[in-house]
Amino acid sequence: MLNRSRYDPETNQYIFSETIGRMNYRPPVSMSLKEYLEYDTKTSISDFWLQKARESVAPKTSPLLANFQLGKRLTRFRTDAISIVPQGSAD
Repeated sequence: MLNRSRYDPETNQYIFSETIGRMNYRPPVSMSLKEYLEYDTKTSISDFWLQKARESVAPKTSPLLANFQLGKRLTRFRTDAISIVPQGSAD
């Protein structure tokens, strides 16, 4: 799915079309400059907060806290690093 917008100077309208490949699957929608600016502002704010939400979620594969280097290899664990990965929730 691809959303495309273009400006039509003859009608002074922004025209949006949604396509799959080369086929329009919805009728085109037009907006005035004022409507387009409101739409663009709402979309930008929504995209900003979605990005911030994605950044705040720690990836499942990387530890939340940094690894600790002990400088001396532990014989029981055969490593000189300790990795702490918190799990669960806090109430």
